[in-house]
Amino acid sequence: MTRLAAPPVPQIVGSMAVSLDGFIAAGDGEVDWLQPLQAVDPGHARFVAGVGTLVMGRATYDRCLARPGGLPYPRHEVIVVSAAPPADPPARVTPWNRDVPALVRHLRQAAASRPAWVVGGPRLQNAFIAAGAIDQLDLFVIPMLAGNGISLGQGLAARTQLDLVSSKVLGAGIVRLRYRPAEAGPTAPAPP
Repeated sequence: MTRLAAPPVPQIVGSMAVSLDGFIAAGDGEVDWLQPLQAVDPGHARFVAGVGTLVMGRATYDRCLARPGGLPYPRHEVIVVSAAPPADPPARVTPWNRDVPALVRHLRQAAASRPAWVVGGPRLQNAFIAAGAIDQLDLFVIPMLAGNGISLGQGLAARTQLDLVSSKVLGAGIVRLRYRPAEAGPTAPAPP
């Protein structure tokens, strides 16, 4: 696999919260156990203000709409990646049913001044990772053992080496780990 050249400033940023045992959500996709993260990341508002586009899968989009207040971040363009586009999305929501490499090219052109933020579950995040398209990956480690659920690495077809850029304790025992892909990109098939 050829890694798409990463720019010096991250243009496509992925982020996920994860339990100590590697789960990003309960088996049904619920993420209510992540609530402590909302209160302890003082840089989150500044990060979001600098983002131009949010990219999310259909499941994340539907969960956002079902919550009180609906779709967050009202000033941002949102791209919903899905084979089944949402019906009657708001004007700022663009359905995307083409492949991830085409979306990456679109985002890199659009993100010249403001990065895109890949939000949501492992299927979309891992598709971007497999395409060599994530320039920065922030993992927020929540100090709990979930026991089961949706795994961070679910669906990855190859092992991917990441380089740790920084770590920061945010409070409530939550740690942000910031990674960039290693220059070699995916290294070997993932174990079955």
